[in-house]
Amino acid sequence: MPHQDGYFFIQAVKADPPLSDIPFVFLSSTASPSVDEQKAIDLGANLFLKRPLRPEVLLAEIQACLQGQR
Repeated sequence: MPHQDGYFFIQAVKADPPLSDIPFVFLSSTASPSVDEQKAIDLGANLFLKRPLRPEVLLAEIQACLQGQR
């Protein structure tokens, strides 16, 4: 996202009542694992994944998140 990051985006989504219950998954290739993951979770993310990631793992994680297992 050229002018904003995922943290800004999740704050906007979670602040909008009709959207606030939508599950949110971070997918990052540049994040420092502990600091960035904790920040995402603190902002309401359901899941924080790091690339590279096999497509079948990504799909399974998203399915689990949508089923409320994450």
